[in-house]
Amino acid sequence: MIGAERDWLPIEVLSRESLKTSLCRTIDAWSAHWFAAKTLQARSFQIKARGDAGSVDGWRLYREDIALRTFPSGAGKLAEWALDMGPSDREASNADRIVLEALSSKILADLVLRLTETLGVPAPASGAPGAAVSGFGRDGGLEVTVADGHGPDVLALALGRRVLLGAIRRGLPPRKQGAALARRRQSLASSNVVLEAFIGQAVVSLSDVLALAPGDIVDLAVSIDHFAELSLAGTSRAIALGEMVTSDDQVTFKLHAST
Repeated sequence: MIGAERDWLPIEVLSRESLKTSLCRTIDAWSAHWFAAKTLQARSFQIKARGDAGSVDGWRLYREDIALRTFPSGAGKLAEWALDMGPSDREASNADRIVLEALSSKILADLVLRLTETLGVPAPASGAPGAAVSGFGRDGGLEVTVADGHGPDVLALALGRRVLLGAIRRGLPPRKQGAALARRRQSLASSNVVLEAFIGQAVVSLSDVLALAPGDIVDLAVSIDHFAELSLAGTSRAIALGEMVTSDDQVTFKLHAST
């Protein structure tokens, strides 16, 4: 019933209470609008996994991911309930029956329209049902049974996985950009690191290195006013420039500028 699109959300999220609540409210509002003496409510929610055909008979497709079927207890009676027809009113002519069937179709189409508004998807191009289908496609979805209060089941809805997951994604709180990075920075702020000061370097032969003795001088090829570089141990990028000075018989780094 639905396309081949795959989504990162698992099908188990279709059991979210927020989704069920939204669908129940939509069905309740639809029932209150059309029926004065009846209270049609969502009775059950069944997740249909990929490959689950669901109920195989009577489904009519209203759009690619919403189908509907009526049970014998509800078939042809929606218009009678909407008009609050009694037993004596049901001896209608063929012309009256045509009008009642048209009204029932309008009532069902209104339910589908309300569902599309709740789920945030485009309404079907036509309010009339399309082709007969055999329930759910390979991506599965949610089957919602609508009943007459504590009475018999009246109709069932097949809502495809794709349209439901889209509605769930839209209901998730917006991602806070940089929040994860900020938390990592906070957790790293108390960590200890090793700093290294780089003064200069010399290129000499291995024989000269082996011949070094106390008192020898190694030319680092930098002027006396050349800034030393401060960096994190194991990295080559300087984080600050400064000079080497003595303080209380200790060699220290006096920062002049950060890089």
